[in-house]
Amino acid sequence: MTPDMGFHGATWQSLTDQMERNNNIMGVTFAKSCTDNLKIKVSYRFLAQWLRDHYGYHGNDPSVFYQYRHYFGKLVSWIGFAAGEESRVANPGPKTSAEPDEYVLFQDGDTGPAYIPKWRKLCVEHRYPLLELGHDRAACQRIIAGYGYPVPYPSNCMFCPFQNEVEIVYLYRTHPDRWQQWVEREAAKLAKFAQSKVNHGVKGKLALPQYLRKALEKYGHWSIEQLREYRFSHGHCVVSKY
Repeated sequence: MTPDMGFHGATWQSLTDQMERNNNIMGVTFAKSCTDNLKIKVSYRFLAQWLRDHYGYHGNDPSVFYQYRHYFGKLVSWIGFAAGEESRVANPGPKTSAEPDEYVLFQDGDTGPAYIPKWRKLCVEHRYPLLELGHDRAACQRIIAGYGYPVPYPSNCMFCPFQNEVEIVYLYRTHPDRWQQWVEREAAKLAKFAQSKVNHGVKGKLALPQYLRKALEKYGHWSIEQLREYRFSHGHCVVSKY
């Protein structure tokens, strides 16, 4: 889904747009907000509109999900976590008296307690078909290739702060323009908060050029083929639950 379709929030048209507008970045020491604003919220806005268009429901987004549940039960949402990523399955807990009525609490592997809309817990059932089938990433790649389709790269944002040293070298070597853009965004953030007591970059205290130097010392001798093979060997670089 692209921003022109109308499902993105006004302040999150894209990751680069958000970073440039605010002179900010995503970082390993910051709360994660990109997945929620650019994937989860966008997907549910799309689904709500799809329900209006195909079922004739009316009202705000939560309302149409409740209407669907009334007639058909929970809407089933399939999520493509592969075998080996079981720890990413969210486990919403019971609501406590201290929580706002519209939210429920769950434990996120990266950030600890987090809240999701109550309507989502009541109206949406998440299914993980690849986990149910026992297909890990390698099995999925074999199946895709077996049908004659090109095997896509694992989904990874080029500006994801959780990329490791090998992935950083791969980005630097294969997409130097995007690497330079990322470095510039980090520099703008560091300059904006230069007077702050704590002013972390993408990788915390190490700025991206410093992190790259360390990564090149270890993996700079790898060929593009070796770097690409590594990129195909695993999935998302974070362990956020959903």
